[in-house]
Amino acid sequence: STPITITRKHPLAECENCPLYEDSIFVPSYGPEQADVVLVGEAPARNEAREGKPFIGASGQLLDQILPSSGVRRADVFITNVCLCRPKDNSNPPAAAVKACKTRLLEEINSRKPRVVVALGNFASQTILDTSVGITKLRVGPPKRSPLLGDEVSVIPTFHPGATLYNSNSFPDIVTDFGKIKGALHGTEVTSVWSPPELRIFDDRDGAETVLRELLNSSRLQEVGIDIEVGLDKDEDLGRPDQYHLLCIGVSHRVGGAFILGENSLR
Repeated sequence: STPITITRKHPLAECENCPLYEDSIFVPSYGPEQADVVLVGEAPARNEAREGKPFIGASGQLLDQILPSSGVRRADVFITNVCLCRPKDNSNPPAAAVKACKTRLLEEINSRKPRVVVALGNFASQTILDTSVGITKLRVGPPKRSPLLGDEVSVIPTFHPGATLYNSNSFPDIVTDFGKIKGALHGTEVTSVWSPPELRIFDDRDGAETVLRELLNSSRLQEVGIDIEVGLDKDEDLGRPDQYHLLCIGVSHRVGGAFILGENSLR
């Protein structure tokens, strides 16, 4: 039999080891040869495969809305994906495809000499930061450093814009994360090690009174953030929140600290 010769779609990608090589559309990275900011997505979607350019569909339109608030022009940003070929049915790229494209990805990033890399979603964040931690936890706190990119590059993990389109609750988070770009570019990013806030949970009468006393007697209290959760399925018809019973109330009364009052406390 005649051996099959594989022509690499990108010279640095190990296409011969990639399960996406056949029956997939290749969409190259796009942007300037040098860029202070690099955006890394997951893989091309339908519109990107049709037009041959990354992030031009609904996810790209969302990026166009978010980027200006970060003081960055899209024309100045280098945009790529973990995998440059579109998986069938827009499914998640298999691990073998991510591995086959990894050398290409890192070389394309490093050759641009960026100061900031924004990793969009689980695949980009875990690949660039060489971790298995999920994006919900990974995005919290200041920009990260990657052992694959060097200490001079700030990595900002955040949700993929496509996921935000399906879950609007994550939109404030992705806007917050893109806001970190300014600090990283201008040397004002928070470099201290982030630690989770101190949460104090109360679910009885004594606990409710403790919270009230502390709030009323605090001499340093300036602002209070309140989050009210009710027994309402947000995927169904919303109706009116006052038709449902209270589940809990979160009270953020100081930096790094919050109370959570459960149903019994509220009663």
